[in-house]
Amino acid sequence: MTVQIGAKGLVVLQPQFQFDEQWLAAQMKQVSCHRSNGPEQTQVQQLWVLDLSEIDSLDSAGLVALASGVRMANHHGARMVICGLNPTMRLILEISRLDNVLPIVETYEGLA
Repeated sequence: MTVQIGAKGLVVLQPQFQFDEQWLAAQMKQVSCHRSNGPEQTQVQQLWVLDLSEIDSLDSAGLVALASGVRMANHHGARMVICGLNPTMRLILEISRLDNVLPIVETYEGLA
């Protein structure tokens, strides 16, 4: 798993093998701890990017995790977007209508 916290308010969360609510909650906790300890806490973590390029599939637990992640980001005053989706995962997001609350971007380079 990878968590990158940038200076321009960008946090990139990239699971490598597992993606579920437990994984996402642990990463969000790490991001929240950094936010409360960082001197630039008003600027940091304004945009959370979930990069799923290392994940092959998305099941119901993954959908629950995504919905939970959006709620957590909003709770912390951040916006969450998702990238790195394969065509099947993108279709699942569209069918479940999660793409209405979780914007899909092709790549996170250039964001924030």
